[in-house]
Amino acid sequence: MNYYKDIIHVIVPANIKLLNIIKPMLRTLCMEIGINKENSNKIEFATEEIFSYCVKLINFSNIKYSITVSFQVISNFLNIFIEHNAPRGSLEKHFIEGVEEKIPRTSFEALGLYVAKEIIDELKYTYFASGKSRFILKIKIS
Repeated sequence: MNYYKDIIHVIVPANIKLLNIIKPMLRTLCMEIGINKENSNKIEFATEEIFSYCVKLINFSNIKYSITVSFQVISNFLNIFIEHNAPRGSLEKHFIEGVEEKIPRTSFEALGLYVAKEIIDELKYTYFASGKSRFILKIKIS
């Protein structure tokens, strides 16, 4: 497989219950592009942890921001983008490219993000001048 393809873009309110919409789409997508069940479960877990962290940040801000989740295949990789415009939290700095700071495991959120980073190929964070925050989960398709 050597191609570029946007697959799905979903915009949802910051509500943890809406993972019930995102997870089945992700499961189906993984099956369609040939990711086995074990790796699919890891991807689902990592996506859930990042999404949950973003929901918490948004709910803490008291402004009704939405979350955009996009799934994209580029060559032999599945990329998952999770984006929002809420203020940043204290953990994103650990996922900025080039930063080698260890993730503290002092809260459930930090532990979840730590495990997410360990079980997928790559987890990055980017902050844009416009105020947008983007987590990128990168998974190699075997």
